[in-house]
Amino acid sequence: MMAEESANEQKKLTGKEQRFVEEYCVDFNATRAARVAKYSERSATEIGYENLRKPHILNAIKVRLEELSLGAPETKKLISDIAKSDINEFYDIVEVEEPAQVEKPLIEIIYELEEEVAFEEEFAKRAELIDEALKSHLSQQQTRKLKILRLQMQLEREPLAIRLVPGPPIKKQVAELNMVKLVQAKEKGRIKAIKPGQFGTTVELYPADTALRDMAKIHGLFVEKTESTNINQNINFDISKLSEQEIQAYYKAIQKNINDYN
Repeated sequence: MMAEESANEQKKLTGKEQRFVEEYCVDFNATRAARVAKYSERSATEIGYENLRKPHILNAIKVRLEELSLGAPETKKLISDIAKSDINEFYDIVEVEEPAQVEKPLIEIIYELEEEVAFEEEFAKRAELIDEALKSHLSQQQTRKLKILRLQMQLEREPLAIRLVPGPPIKKQVAELNMVKLVQAKEKGRIKAIKPGQFGTTVELYPADTALRDMAKIHGLFVEKTESTNINQNINFDISKLSEQEIQAYYKAIQKNINDYN
């Protein structure tokens, strides 16, 4: 028996099987790996599960994972890291300044503009502006004076009028996505995908409870068990070698027994 298993593990991979091994070690998705390896599109799911039950393919996957420096201890840590992953850990709280507006009486705005006009007139005299410089200055002064006239007319109609004007910037805390942390986590296998888009960056995490189940099985880190309880006994049953269809049928049978008992 041992000799037969050894022979199976040493069996050479076909071209499709080799591609399947390479792709499976990317994200541990057997169906996707089968499709990329050019197996039948319609039966990719079944072929993927079948490949994971072949000793020589499992052995090749183990070897590939070791080449990628992802052995059992690293796998355990990665499973733990993924289970604890939270998108919030990739955000930094930073303090930023945002423009603010304040209310100001219209009469104060007029007074400030009048002060500006007087200052600019004195500046033009001291600077002895001529030609194009003087022409541009006079045009700007005329714009200021017309604005003052318009505001004075508004003040005549609304003696208590106020306006919103720019005020001192306000400081606030915001959450910013830390792209360095994201890329580092992606390189370590903790992040499934980072996709820049029109409306920002989309981050896809691995499902904490299923992402590395198959990889953990390959390293023999755990055996899936389910328990069925009746009045007299607890039954532990190893389902690690069952197909997905057999597992589903088994769970249905358990549920039926529980419902009948209740």
